[in-house]
Amino acid sequence: MSNAMFGNFSNYGFVKADVPQEVLDSITTETNKPLDVSMASGLAGNIEHEYQLTECMPIVDKYVSGLCNEYQNHWDPQFTNHNLDKRNWKLQKLWANFQTKGEFNPPHTHNGHFSFVIFLKIPYLMQDECSTVNVRNSNMPRAGMFSFQYINVFGELREAPQPVDKTFEGTIFLFPSVLTHQVYPFYTSDEKRITISGNVFGESDEV
Repeated sequence: MSNAMFGNFSNYGFVKADVPQEVLDSITTETNKPLDVSMASGLAGNIEHEYQLTECMPIVDKYVSGLCNEYQNHWDPQFTNHNLDKRNWKLQKLWANFQTKGEFNPPHTHNGHFSFVIFLKIPYLMQDECSTVNVRNSNMPRAGMFSFQYINVFGELREAPQPVDKTFEGTIFLFPSVLTHQVYPFYTSDEKRITISGNVFGESDEV
């Protein structure tokens, strides 16, 4: 038996969690109302309907701030120069994305220290998306998916696709804002895919 030891380089990932029902209820109440402050011109999404949210911000702020603390407890924030070693988290922007068939979000990053996406409504199943004629023979099926992109220790671009579909409703992904991510188009539903995104900023412990 070899006495070899194996080591991992320090790196970062994402937090995935089930959003508490009271947070989802508050978001749903606001997204069911007419929304008129468009965010589309300031966002990367090739999506027509993206709107600012305000009423549900306090409860979302409290919840995601806790997730930011959990992220810090899991990954040492001092292994990066991207200023994750912060406290007093504050949600500064919150918006809803009403994505329709064929719309997409190209690879992009966000402002702030942490960002997140909450999957409120996803009107399709992944097996149906991957069975469409343009996807079923691909060796990289991505229809309807949410995906992260990152560079590995060899300098190679890698992708971590997340097969989000109806079974992901009520799920949140929280991640450092500088982590590149994207949303692929879906094809099998005429209903809207509703997601909630936001940017979280923190303050330094220094006085």
